[in-house]
Amino acid sequence: MFFKKPAIYPAGYALCIVELYHIELMKRAHEKVACCKTYPRAQSWFLRNLRVFKEPIPMTGKLNIFTLELPKNIHLR
Repeated sequence: MFFKKPAIYPAGYALCIVELYHIELMKRAHEKVACCKTYPRAQSWFLRNLRVFKEPIPMTGKLNIFTLELPKNIHLR
């Protein structure tokens, strides 16, 4: 049997797609919505056009920006 690591849901799944429209160095004013403190060279990514999948899509985790190829049977909420 295969166990995903970390053993937390939704690890190993794509839940939505978004549009990244702006990036800037993180400021103290961003900390609350980012749910973290600033640190050296931290960046704030500004997202919009959130589209949530009706069902999570299994996938391998990736770092950075990437394009997700969606199966034809995937529908958005």
